[in-house]
Amino acid sequence: MTTFELANGTVTGRSHRKSGKNNQDGFRIIPIKDGFIAIVTDGCGSAPHSEVGAKIGAHIAAKAIANCTHLPASTGLLAASGMIKQQILTLARNMGANPNRIIADHFLFTIIGIMVQKDTTTAFFCGDGMIQINDKTIILNPQEGNTPIYIAYDLVPTSLKDVAPESMTLQVAWQGPTSEVKHFLIGTDGAENIIKRADCLLPGKHEVVGGIDQFWTNDRFYKNPEAINRRLRIMNRDGQKVDWPGRRITRFSGLLEDDTTIICGRKTASK
Repeated sequence: MTTFELANGTVTGRSHRKSGKNNQDGFRIIPIKDGFIAIVTDGCGSAPHSEVGAKIGAHIAAKAIANCTHLPASTGLLAASGMIKQQILTLARNMGANPNRIIADHFLFTIIGIMVQKDTTTAFFCGDGMIQINDKTIILNPQEGNTPIYIAYDLVPTSLKDVAPESMTLQVAWQGPTSEVKHFLIGTDGAENIIKRADCLLPGKHEVVGGIDQFWTNDRFYKNPEAINRRLRIMNRDGQKVDWPGRRITRFSGLLEDDTTIICGRKTASK
């Protein structure tokens, strides 16, 4: 039998920090029989309280998918999508007299996830983000105009035209034998900037950001639960250095414009 060791981290995007917004991402990891489900969520940037829905939604989605693990993956994800929408609608109705407004303000979020079971591993999505399975990178792009599809769009009027019904449900992005999965990473759309900035210097340092593979090759991320948080904060810090003899100030800025949340894992033989 094999198991996975897991690590996770999140950081508020530079643009959100500058405008005084909260981190609008969420994440959740829950155990299931002979495996686990890991999920990251990303709230709608233009909604006033989407950090609420993103964090609650990660819990709702993980539990809904866990309740459907007895079904084939595609069927189970479709059933879980219905459960997620129903729970969002119930919450919104209990929160006030205008459920549509409450959903639009609180519960628009993307979902990127992975379900690792004894024999099969399934990566899934609704909206944009990134998935890494072994050496395969899957970038899930938003619609034209940087407009992601949210699972709760099925519950409220949307300005997007021709939204396919299946795009508002959880869909399989990758599936394969668990025995072949050596490592994985799932991330909100901000994680793509780590790949793009791999060769850039860390703000205020003479060290490069490094490849996304650092998150499954570096032992420290699995030994210290705060290690990924710290690494992401280093990537995204603003500051300045003062050269007093030269009377010169060098300012530097964070490299992660958007909120960035990742969950990564690597296989380890169990004792």
